Amino acid sequence: MGIMGRVAIAAAIAFTATAAWADVLYEDVPETGSNIPRVAMRWPVTISSTYAELSPGERAVVRGDYVSLGANDEPPYPLYGMKPVLLDMQAIRIGATDDGKITLVVRVDPAGKPRGFAILRAPDEGVAKVFGWVLMHSAFKPAMCAGQACEGDYVFRYDFAHRRPSNFVVDWNEQLWASFAWKPAL
Repeated sequence: MGIMGRVAIAAAIAFTATAAWADVLYEDVPETGSNIPRVAMRWPVTISSTYAELSPGERAVVRGDYVSLGANDEPPYPLYGMKPVLLDMQAIRIGATDDGKITLVVRVDPAGKPRGFAILRAPDEGVAKVFGWVLMHSAFKPAMCAGQACEGDYVFRYDFAHRRPSNFVVDWNEQLWASFAWKPAL
């Protein structure tokens, strides 16, 4: 095996190690002509777990979005886990036409109620507002500051890509099409 082959294998191993996802949501109905449902959304922690049920490693992933949390502090988190939130967002994402990353921040009060949200990054303002609406209608576990419930911000980040149906494939072969090139008569 040559150097390029070894580099390709090393790159593939590195990619799979960094792109590990803890949980996925699948589409309800498989694509026409298939019995295998496609992955609709991927999430880096177990989506059906509450914050208390997350493993220490998964909690570290959630805490990674917060720079000023103390050792005994916890960020706000959806009360019933991410699954109900992502199921609502999955339905919205199906109609989305833009690819890109979205970042929203929801202010959560000490009672766990969302009080407002800010759009920090979005490929489409309309989709961001609808995602914000879903988050505003979700229940949250409040942030914990030194063992006491306190006001905090929940950071929601998602990188979604709108997929075209996989049965619609156009293979552009320039050599084939060059022989059929239309030239206007002068």
